[in-house]
Amino acid sequence: MTNNKIQKRLFYLTVSLLFLPMLQVLVSFVTVAKLGGYEPIPANVQFNKADWATGTYQEGKEQYLKTHWGFRNWALRLDHQIAYSLYNQSKVHAVVIGKEDYLFDYDYILEHNGKFEVKEFEINTRLNRLVQLQDTLKKLGKHLMVVIGPNKADFFPEYLPDKDQIPREGLKTNYDYYVKGMRQRNINLVDANGWFLEMKGKTAYPLFPQTGIHFSFYGAALFADSIISHVEEALNKDLPDLTWTDMVMAKEPREEDDDLEDALNILGNIPSYELPYPTIVIDEKGKYKPRSLTIGDSFYWRFVNWGGLQKVWNNGQFWYYNKDAHPSNRQVANLDFGKEIEKAEVICILMASVNLWRFGFGFDDQLYKYYFGNQKDLRILDEDEVVAEAPEQPSDFDALVVRKIQEARKNKEWFGFIQEKAKKEGMDTETALRNEAVYIVKQELGMLDD
Repeated sequence: MTNNKIQKRLFYLTVSLLFLPMLQVLVSFVTVAKLGGYEPIPANVQFNKADWATGTYQEGKEQYLKTHWGFRNWALRLDHQIAYSLYNQSKVHAVVIGKEDYLFDYDYILEHNGKFEVKEFEINTRLNRLVQLQDTLKKLGKHLMVVIGPNKADFFPEYLPDKDQIPREGLKTNYDYYVKGMRQRNINLVDANGWFLEMKGKTAYPLFPQTGIHFSFYGAALFADSIISHVEEALNKDLPDLTWTDMVMAKEPREEDDDLEDALNILGNIPSYELPYPTIVIDEKGKYKPRSLTIGDSFYWRFVNWGGLQKVWNNGQFWYYNKDAHPSNRQVANLDFGKEIEKAEVICILMASVNLWRFGFGFDDQLYKYYFGNQKDLRILDEDEVVAEAPEQPSDFDALVVRKIQEARKNKEWFGFIQEKAKKEGMDTETALRNEAVYIVKQELGMLDD
């Protein structure tokens, strides 16, 4: 009799446990913390006969229920913790667990290892246009500058997983190509990535957190100060001073200094070294504050959060990914582009090296169109049109390449050589023709390494 009672109680307990997730969905009787990182959550779908007949309703409802069952977040964290603790594996695609529990964003490793395509043809055209814009804006009393933020994978390659520590010889990255091209053209540049690498092992405090994507608070302060110093020199003005006091060393990361660990979604904490947290002070008394417009990514947020838009700049504007305008919280697409440009004395294009493949987030194209909208873009003309309309000595890299392709087609001996070369190397003739033209133009312009 006693055994039967125990069995019945176990049965009822088991059934009750099975219904707990459903009860949690209905009344949320237990508070479950949200998952870290970014996860697109599908919206619930409303029933209608048309969607039911096509199966759209069923598919939408299935996707919704997959992310809305009771205690899902606890179950996911437990699963992720097991993968991390037992197998040193990340269940989150964007988070890579390196040596000694250093965490990296996967895209930053891809850029570090040259996995993002380096589109030389487009990059050279973009940089040539930046030169035009820089010169034009300078005549209008404006300063155009480019800032490249640091890459943690570049800074800590020794902590990358073995499979991501590949030979560097002959490796081509967007960062290397952009920096070299900008320096050759004297484009106003703050290369924080290169500067951080030079400072490695020489600073009083860590420049990067162990379990975060971005730089440390101390690194962010140095980054912000370098931007201010660059503008001071360019404008020959005394701008507000950004300094720090009361440097506190914390054993636990604060704010977004553990954002990669947060995105990993495990139950426990990953031990890390102490991190510096300075108190930022901006002295604006009697200083010159230029109007600024910065188009950039998340590496600018700490400067914004420290009050830099108001305390360093005069009503500074931040266009996050060229989409969201701050501090107005408006959509950039709804702003009067021309008015915003005319108001700015300093225009800054800021991005981490990982975002160079989408340089400027479209802003530089908009700016070029604003000032040179009546000029034809040589990147989209066909060969005959370029040859017919380009000047005798075209300065645009793309025009030079297209001109060289046209010359090769007309030279039977040269074109035959390219066809034979393409056949031997197993590529199509058009690709071989363009590669040949790009190589020769670079050679003529002195752009090839010795």
